[in-house]
Amino acid sequence: MRPLVSRDEETIHKVLPKIVEEGWTARKVERYFAETTKKSSVTAIKRDAYRKEEDALSAKYNVVTSIRGRSLTFKCKNDAALKELIKKLS
Repeated sequence: MRPLVSRDEETIHKVLPKIVEEGWTARKVERYFAETTKKSSVTAIKRDAYRKEEDALSAKYNVVTSIRGRSLTFKCKNDAALKELIKKLS
């Protein structure tokens, strides 16, 4: 993945399990690195708050979660996972 090319081995070994387990896209990896390196701005703080919510929802429902503005998106790995999510949310 492009976002990992410029990173040191220690960082790659740290983040790679998360990438594989949660099925992160290249964009999510880029966002992860951007958010972990930029902590001083108000925007970064807001993104951090949303990221924590995304992580909590992802863990709770075993799906990939994304929050953008006023939109919440769940991405399931397969149809069975989608059916399980719908069942949990009902």
